[in-house]
Amino acid sequence: LYPMAILLDNLHKNLQVEIEEQDIDELLFNTLELLEDADINMINLRDASDIITPAAALMAISSGGDIIRAAHSKGKETNRILRTCELLEKFSLSCSTKKDGLSLLGGEIPKKPNEPIDTHMDHRLAMTAVILATYCGGEIMNPEIVKVTHPDFLEMIKSLKILQP
Repeated sequence: LYPMAILLDNLHKNLQVEIEEQDIDELLFNTLELLEDADINMINLRDASDIITPAAALMAISSGGDIIRAAHSKGKETNRILRTCELLEKFSLSCSTKKDGLSLLGGEIPKKPNEPIDTHMDHRLAMTAVILATYCGGEIMNPEIVKVTHPDFLEMIKSLKILQP
């Protein structure tokens, strides 16, 4: 949940999300620390491909840049390189796919999608879509798939009282 909290905190500047870091392994923690650096322009996800979707969303709203060495994320619940780019584009965030990752323009603001967001039954896509929708609104298809990762995720988001229509 740590990458999702970073994204949520960056979208809602005054939210001050607190995360317990005790359950994060050192390699993942180091990668996540890079994400919090506003000037990062490239991130290597060779050992942390599960965070490609929230990392891409965060880079799209901050400094932009490239996600590299994430080709293995194509074989997750969905092709996360392709589906992440589709998701971001639905929220009017510029994204292009590369052989092993993504390129993000950066400095953009998510906008409410014109059509429902298909999560492709991928819990990480759904979590990122829900978080982006807290900022600008939007209809998310099958948001309950997030229960695979965190059974209380949707209730937790609702309790923050930041949902947009």
